[in-house]
Amino acid sequence: MADVIAIPEEELRKFKREPSGRPRKITPLWRISSGDNEQFMTVILVQERVDQHEALLRRLEVIRQRKEHLFSGTVIRYLAESSEPPGQAVLVLVWRGTVMPDDTTREQALKAFRLALGDVLDWNTAQYKNGQVLMHT
Repeated sequence: MADVIAIPEEELRKFKREPSGRPRKITPLWRISSGDNEQFMTVILVQERVDQHEALLRRLEVIRQRKEHLFSGTVIRYLAESSEPPGQAVLVLVWRGTVMPDDTTREQALKAFRLALGDVLDWNTAQYKNGQVLMHT
C-alpha cells in the first residue's frame, strides 16, 4: 500500500504560505564599507507595457525558476513595482566592488535581461542611475 495523504480541496484553497526564516529581532546598524569592499548601485526605472502586468509576473517566475539573470557580482537584486507612478518597474542591483564585472560584461547582462522582458517592459522609457553606495546595512 502506498503512503498517500489525502487533503480536502477546500483546505488547499485556504492554504497561505508563511514567510520562511525567523523574523529579525535586531535591526542591522548602518555601515560604511571599507575601501577594499566598496559597493556600487544600479537603479533602472522602466514602464510596464499596457496590460502586461500579469505577463510580467509570469515571466519573472520563469526567470526565478530557471535561475536566470543573476547578474554576477551582485549582492542585492530587487525588482519592485512602483506605486508612483503606477505601472513602473524599479530594478535595483548592488554590486560588490571586489567582484564587480567590467562595464562590458555588466552591459551584456543587462542587454540579455532587457531582451528577456522586452515584450512586457518598454525599455525606451528606461532611466538609468549609477552610483557608489555611501552607507548600507
